[in-house]
Amino acid sequence: MEGTQNKYWGDLNYLIDSNATGTKTKSLLGNPTKIENLEGGTVDIYNEFNLGIVTRIGYNIKVYNHWYLVPEYNFYFGFTNEFENVGANVKSFRQYFTLGLMNRYN
Repeated sequence: MEGTQNKYWGDLNYLIDSNATGTKTKSLLGNPTKIENLEGGTVDIYNEFNLGIVTRIGYNIKVYNHWYLVPEYNFYFGFTNEFENVGANVKSFRQYFTLGLMNRYN
């Protein structure tokens, strides 16, 4: 059970609800600055669907009988834009470092 483990899988998610507050400012050279209020749902900036790939690299270190310490590095890379109506392509890249404790029964 000791050793490196690699796993890959896809991720498809759907946003059920969102609420943004504040303002969105857009300014282009030679044009007047445009300011939009995000409150009240007048401007939807969150993309409802996101698609990406998740990978995990971990190592099981036996500490006692069937108990293992499991340090992991997980990351998500998004193929689709996280936001819409913002004037730029914004994709996700999330990284997680975790430390787990696992009990393995035979």
